[in-house]
Amino acid sequence: MLKKILLSFRGIIALFSYSFNLFFFGMILFIFAFIRILFPWDAWRTYFYKHMNRFPTYWADVNCFIMKTISRVKLATDDLHELNPKGWYLVLPNHQSWADIIILGNVFNRKIPLLKFFIKKELLWIPVLGLTCRTLHFPVMGRYSKDYLKKHPEMKGKDVETTRKSCEKFKTIPTSIINFCEGTRFTKEKNLKQSSPFKFLLKPKAGGIAFVLEIMGDYLHQLLDVTLIYPPGQASAWQFLCGTMKCITVKTRLLPIHPELLGNYENDIKFRQTFQKWLNELWYEKDNLILRMKQTTPVCKHYLISGKVQGVWYRAFVEKQAKKRKITGWVRNLPDGRVEIVACACEIILSEFKTYLYAGSPLARVENVEEEIISEPQIFNTFDLR
Repeated sequence: MLKKILLSFRGIIALFSYSFNLFFFGMILFIFAFIRILFPWDAWRTYFYKHMNRFPTYWADVNCFIMKTISRVKLATDDLHELNPKGWYLVLPNHQSWADIIILGNVFNRKIPLLKFFIKKELLWIPVLGLTCRTLHFPVMGRYSKDYLKKHPEMKGKDVETTRKSCEKFKTIPTSIINFCEGTRFTKEKNLKQSSPFKFLLKPKAGGIAFVLEIMGDYLHQLLDVTLIYPPGQASAWQFLCGTMKCITVKTRLLPIHPELLGNYENDIKFRQTFQKWLNELWYEKDNLILRMKQTTPVCKHYLISGKVQGVWYRAFVEKQAKKRKITGWVRNLPDGRVEIVACACEIILSEFKTYLYAGSPLARVENVEEEIISEPQIFNTFDLR
């Protein structure tokens, strides 16, 4: 109980620190933006705009400090020496949590130009954040539904034109355009609702990326494929703030932007099909990478089993299932009638193991299985009865 209180307190401190950091640099940026408006000369405005783009770098520096000292989250990254802070990049990550933005800012800060996110127009109403996005010309995605366009045909193409205008402004200064192709954070519920062909990802949306490549194809140097892999069962922003995540893996690779990826996505049906096929193949590669990481990365979980589980061969059943899957750890009876288990293996195996915990031995009647990730995995040679 005390540990949970301390972790919650750490989360509140971290949330306040990140919020204050955003407010502080947001206000400075607003002041510079106001001064920039007063100058009628384009050369001066461009000069101010280039300097304004430095403030998010300082913001990311402070976020990095907060993450290391308060949240205490470590990042496992690839070698990034090939990246150029004066280049133009299109960055394509998967979307797992609200913490993704802070993590990506930490990983790529000072290694590539400022990350410009495709944001939903609803986010523009958030104080400070919306103002900052407007000031730095973040591209706004204001897609309209088919039903809305039937009632308002004059709005057709407006969202594309908005994206086009935003991208035109990026040609004046090195920029990294980042697009969360899935459009929303991954959850198992959303994955099932979409009938997604991917196990750990949602379906990617190709339109936004295709428009960026069509407009910025001559400027963008390379495509930066980024895969975020969180610890098993720990992808929430609150867990990130509290520091229960000990390590987050960020896999990156540079890909060339081939001429066949440049075309008119809106009007060329053949190109649209080719582009969607390419993006889906990229997402399959991401999905397989996450699967391989989860199959090879060991994790320990703590289980509490309640119901009719003592004196009915339940412990022996658990031991048999664990050894069959080469799971290490232990199982024991508790005085309150529950059974306690610590099991260590890769996430895929433990997910299958949990199914058998619910089933139990023939004489058992399992009512509930409480599950918790052990933040600091322990090392066991075998699976024992205690």
